[in-house]
Amino acid sequence: MADTVVRQLSAAARTAVLAAALLLLLGLAPAPLLQRGGGGGGSPCRWALGVSAEQTDRQVNSDGSLFAALTNPAIRSIGVAHSGASLAPYAQALYNAVASHGPLQLNRSLTLYGATAGASLDFAYVAGVVRLAPATTLTLKGLQLYRAQALRAPLGLLATSPGASVVIQDCTNNQQVCWPHEAAQAYFLRVFARPFPGSQQAALCAPGSEATCRTYTFTDIGFFVNPSPEFGTGGYTLRYLNTLIACQAYPDPVPTCPSLAADITQPPPAPYTCLASVYDPASQRALCPTCACINGCRRGCDAAGLSGPTTAAC
Repeated sequence: MADTVVRQLSAAARTAVLAAALLLLLGLAPAPLLQRGGGGGGSPCRWALGVSAEQTDRQVNSDGSLFAALTNPAIRSIGVAHSGASLAPYAQALYNAVASHGPLQLNRSLTLYGATAGASLDFAYVAGVVRLAPATTLTLKGLQLYRAQALRAPLGLLATSPGASVVIQDCTNNQQVCWPHEAAQAYFLRVFARPFPGSQQAALCAPGSEATCRTYTFTDIGFFVNPSPEFGTGGYTLRYLNTLIACQAYPDPVPTCPSLAADITQPPPAPYTCLASVYDPASQRALCPTCACINGCRRGCDAAGLSGPTTAAC
């Protein structure tokens, strides 16, 4: 029923309904706003938030029903039952709502899982639109993930979310651009603080093997995503369980950092000083590939509108 209603709505009406759903979830709009949407008597829009508190799990087979479940505070788990699920159709409605009222506050723990073989979720680089409340957990399980990186964060969807957690389990994260393997070895296994009991467990590609090895196995990797005031991201813990990282690309040429070993042994360790790259979704390419210093790379890219700086900028 929900999918039929979505298809019947015009593009403008659908955007209004989605924006209203966001406002209601944020506590910024009364329920009648949703009931009036879509023209006519109001019932076509009532599905957007749902009324059944006892049905906490929902399987979805379209982008419209996925969005409706995401914005329904009664739903605690969502089974993605189709391949190619995407946030792209709702990106503008999300950005419009965030521009007016700030990031959507998710006040419940939520699990998105693959309900069928090959289920996938494309984040479409939608970034900074959801803030997890403290002590909540967002779990992604059994999914093929695409275009999740944005605002230089591993899950760009999230705005700064202090005290929250993200778990990515039994997934394949198709990462658009990866660090060179020597940086991955250093950062994931030696630098990142482990916020969970036990040591990091992962099989990473050997340094210098970018041409032949493009997949990491993260059996149990966890780290704290540092807050980034510049982009309004981070502040939460991220844990990968039995997840593959499939590297779609690397900076070209692959940069090297002769000072990497010294950087990560400084008291305290000084991560992120080397091997920087910035991925530009608009042109689908890595930028700053020869810049060895991440701060210089950021300043140079930002000042030049994301064009790669010369090595002198570092």
